[in-house]
Amino acid sequence: MNKTEKIYWEDFVKPDMGPLSYSRATLAAAANTDYAERLVLGTISATGKKVPYNPTANNGSEIADSVLKTHVLAQSAAGDVAVEVLDALALIDIDFLVWGANVTTDAQKATAIASLRSNIIKKAEVYNA
Repeated sequence: MNKTEKIYWEDFVKPDMGPLSYSRATLAAAANTDYAERLVLGTISATGKKVPYNPTANNGSEIADSVLKTHVLAQSAAGDVAVEVLDALALIDIDFLVWGANVTTDAQKATAIASLRSNIIKKAEVYNA
């Protein structure tokens, strides 16, 4: 698949694992921020709210634990947004993960993928075509 083509959820999540289960979560959204579908998320320990995975943080969001299911465009004011996240058994194509602004190195991505393998994917394989 050409990376400039629209990527559909079905391209990212492989059906091999059976029916998918999504969880409802709260995204702590910053004002006027665009959150892409397939964005890797972490959870702020003190609030339990999702934010983009941030390997430089020290608040819980430095651990990748879920993937945003749909695109979210936060409005002019910061606030909580109800979202669906993939945080359970799944076979995903890691080439299509979307990374937040604080993820700047391949080592940070590798750490997040390892965390996803042990936390969200519940021992399932990660597909990488």
